[in-house]
Amino acid sequence: MVTIVNNPGGIGDKIIYLSFPENYFKNTGKKLLSPQKEEWFFKYNPYIEEGYSNELLEFSSIPTNYKEEIIPSVAYRIIKNANINIGDRRVFLRHPRLYIHENIKKEKYITIHSTGITCGGSIPDNVLEKIKEKYSNFRIIQIGGPNDKKVYFAEDFTGLSVFDTAELISKSIIFIGPNSGMMNLAFCYPSTCKKIILLNKEEKEIEYFYPFKKNINDSNWLDFHYTLYNTHDLDIGITFSYTKI
Repeated sequence: MVTIVNNPGGIGDKIIYLSFPENYFKNTGKKLLSPQKEEWFFKYNPYIEEGYSNELLEFSSIPTNYKEEIIPSVAYRIIKNANINIGDRRVFLRHPRLYIHENIKKEKYITIHSTGITCGGSIPDNVLEKIKEKYSNFRIIQIGGPNDKKVYFAEDFTGLSVFDTAELISKSIIFIGPNSGMMNLAFCYPSTCKKIILLNKEEKEIEYFYPFKKNINDSNWLDFHYTLYNTHDLDIGITFSYTKI
């Protein structure tokens, strides 16, 4: 059997690989092992058993440089590049799963995350004002870390546990935020619409930008199911202007 070793990064670095255990099982009929099954990211995963073997798969070692011109999903990239025997390497699951809070009824509110380490910034004030204007008839809940930029018009639910935050996202109709750990947490819940704001990018940078573009590091984890927005006043490439958020 294979022991899976998750990388020591942040929330998003752990979540983004969580499509792999189910895809591995459905390709091989075998579960993966983890020496720390009770860690939060594997806690409810039915495709992982506690244990250890000499054959290791480190998530952090799965390469992000790929040969294909078109990568259909993050899950596809992960399973195709994993350096272990996976049989046909079919993708049965295209998104990460925590296996909790998946069948909760939707409520009329929006979750918003203001600040991301990956993108190195926070949602600008003018973009926040547009969100406030567009969604004035919705309840707006801020999630994320307690030190994130405060969204003054949102209810503050920052600093919650990962699972409590996941429940809020699962119940929400829309998630709005930058490329971040919270974005990857929202990725676990396909029924929640995800509006991702690309921060700190000039017009020329995003004119030909798209998910999984070669040699562009911050596109490696942006899946095609996200709706992407820029911080400019016009649509650029595959992104919409923030004014249309």
